[in-house]
Amino acid sequence: MSQGLETLVTLQSIKLNLIESGQYTCHGIYNIGKSLKNIHDLKKINFNFSWCVRICDQGLLNLGESLKELTSLKKISLNFSECFQISEEGIGYLSDGLEKVTNLQKLSLDFSGCEKIGNKGLQRLSQSVRGLNSLQSVSLDFGGCRMITNEGFCILSEGIKELVSLFDLQLTFHGCDIDDGAIESLKEGMKTLELLKSLDLILNNCHKIKEETLAGLAKIVKKKNPLMRIKIISDVYRKLSNEDILL
Repeated sequence: MSQGLETLVTLQSIKLNLIESGQYTCHGIYNIGKSLKNIHDLKKINFNFSWCVRICDQGLLNLGESLKELTSLKKISLNFSECFQISEEGIGYLSDGLEKVTNLQKLSLDFSGCEKIGNKGLQRLSQSVRGLNSLQSVSLDFGGCRMITNEGFCILSEGIKELVSLFDLQLTFHGCDIDDGAIESLKEGMKTLELLKSLDLILNNCHKIKEETLAGLAKIVKKKNPLMRIKIISDVYRKLSNEDILL
């Protein structure tokens, strides 16, 4: 596969779906990343490695290095859900590459179930995205990463609030060890996102977050922009959409 990619130097979009490919290893990711360096006109990548349980941090090393060369990229979608060997070191490798993709408009990362990822991973990711001023859509899934606490979530919120072009934000942190302080940090960050039109929060099994805190976030966001689409899903708070919010 990687040898074939090397010959497609004018390719603009790549989609790979290797979900549950139990034999796919770090070396395979390494080779794909190495091949991508030659495709300088690439605009979009969509890779699904969900449940490829043999993938580890080393597999993200060359992928991150390749991203540094792909300055034409507009959209990145990477799914590593349940690749439980991936840790904060792997997030660091990927983040090193992401911060160089300054023309990026859409970013989707799924590391749900990667339980070795904690606050340091979010800190590194926050550092990488805060300079991507062209980002219009961000979707981050760290559901089930139980090492993530308020510290990591608040640092991530600090990075997100720098994305002045953002109009769509999706955050999934179900099962993480966060409480009201995390939501307060997100609420503070909303003040700078003047163009935001859509907000999705998935916070199931975050039992430390109070219902009134989520309601307060929803009302403040809607007061700032009555036309914003908002959805919050949490165990302590029924599914909330635009029609539910009374200002």
